[in-house]
Amino acid sequence: MSGLVPAAAARVVGVSAIVWHGTEDDALDLMNALARNCTCELGPEGERVVTCAAHQVIADQRALDRLLFARFIADRLRSQEWSEQESE
Repeated sequence: MSGLVPAAAARVVGVSAIVWHGTEDDALDLMNALARNCTCELGPEGERVVTCAAHQVIADQRALDRLLFARFIADRLRSQEWSEQESE
């Protein structure tokens, strides 16, 4: 995934980069979502002139971490919501 490096690699080289804390499968899902939702505008030579909101999210470490956390707990939240309704 361009721009994202595993956490261990970022520590080794000591760079301030966007670090992916998820699994490889999560990264592939993110790449697919980016491809489906990208609205970046490209210049005549293929360079990015305007960065879309989807790509802006992955440039923000906190936003990316929160997105991953939400993905991690989504199933649990859905199951809790249904179990609450069933017990009423």
